[in-house]
Amino acid sequence: MGQRLVPLTMIAATIALAVAAMTAGLIVEHPTRWQAVVPLAVLGGIAPMIYAVNIRVVPVFSRRQWRSPRLVQAQVLLMIAGAWLVYAGRMAENDPLITVGSFAALASGICFMANIAGLFRQPARGASPPLPHDNQKRVDRIAIVFTRISSLYLLTGLSIGVLLRFWEPDSGRWDLVWAHAMLAGFMLSMASGICYHVLSRWTGRAWGSLVPIRLHLIGTLIGMPLMLIALAFDLERLFFVAGPLMALSVALFVATIVPFLVRMP
Repeated sequence: MGQRLVPLTMIAATIALAVAAMTAGLIVEHPTRWQAVVPLAVLGGIAPMIYAVNIRVVPVFSRRQWRSPRLVQAQVLLMIAGAWLVYAGRMAENDPLITVGSFAALASGICFMANIAGLFRQPARGASPPLPHDNQKRVDRIAIVFTRISSLYLLTGLSIGVLLRFWEPDSGRWDLVWAHAMLAGFMLSMASGICYHVLSRWTGRAWGSLVPIRLHLIGTLIGMPLMLIALAFDLERLFFVAGPLMALSVALFVATIVPFLVRMP
């Protein structure tokens, strides 16, 4: 796979975010371009950045190597290509381009799941590194749950993106369902899992009470599906439950990791 995939992925993600930001500056004159900005930022910027971190970090903590480097490369290339195709299609109002880009992004998500499955089917190599503190093993279990639900929301969001190419819902905000699945579901859950894996190890600081971490997980497990259902079916009262629940979960996450971030070497 070589040493270039991760930095090149980060560079490509940064370029996509920059182009999305510049395009956003023209939204006042062309409001419809917002539909091009969001997919480019999410699919071309945020998702590849998460891929890059995942490619680098997961083998370290699992003590395994990616089974197929080519499939890992395909995962990254399909997502980046899909993002730019959707962006170009939105800018040019070209439906075939949008459809091809949406399928490419979904194929990337399937490659992502296949790579993770292939990685963990292999036996672990070498002895486990010593845990930084006694409760890290319990935190690692919670982190694994976050990474698993992150993968599920990735496929959910990408599948919705493809579905909307062929189906126009009569009600609901399915554009927001897609955005929440990709951002709050995929991005935030993956970030949570990685932070819970690495922060204690990187800083040498012990986790305090595990209650906020468990509550963060419970809030996410309950709040995210409720939020997607509320947005999909215009259930305002349900959103008034799911929204504060997710906000509380995020607040717990931030409050838990800030003491570690300020001590980051």
